[in-house]
Amino acid sequence: MAEERDVKAAAPEAGAIEEWRRRIDMIDEQLMRLLNSRSACAVEIGKVKRALGLPVYSPEREAWILERVMRENPGPLDPTAVRRVFERIIDESRRLERLAVERERQAPLERPQGGSSTTGSPEDAALRPDADLDGLRRQDESKEDESRRLERLAVDHEKDEPKE
Repeated sequence: MAEERDVKAAAPEAGAIEEWRRRIDMIDEQLMRLLNSRSACAVEIGKVKRALGLPVYSPEREAWILERVMRENPGPLDPTAVRRVFERIIDESRRLERLAVERERQAPLERPQGGSSTTGSPEDAALRPDADLDGLRRQDESKEDESRRLERLAVDHEKDEPKE
């Protein structure tokens, strides 16, 4: 009987949790779109940098971004947390730029005789340097999956180790 009252009393709170989780899911979708849009911009900037002979890494620009987001952060995340998040975003943007450079370097070697780059499988077409970010993401997915798998194995291994 007492258990039934506890369950009924907890039901409104459980509904509130679900409501907050739905809101978080919607925000996550917005974040994903914004991060992908930002990444697409970074890849385009990388193309311009290469055309101008500029390096991918721009420490002054990175420092400016990090200082700005820390200064303009309204909270509740503290400035250090915001800095870490943006450092990771910037790292991933730089990684995408490097992948695009690698693609451009490999592209002349991968083109069939006659110079046409329009032949080949749909997967090959998606991975051309002029392809959209989906091609870059597909190429890197297996690396990320393997990295996550190795991280899980390391965590599992740490759990299994005897404590001193």
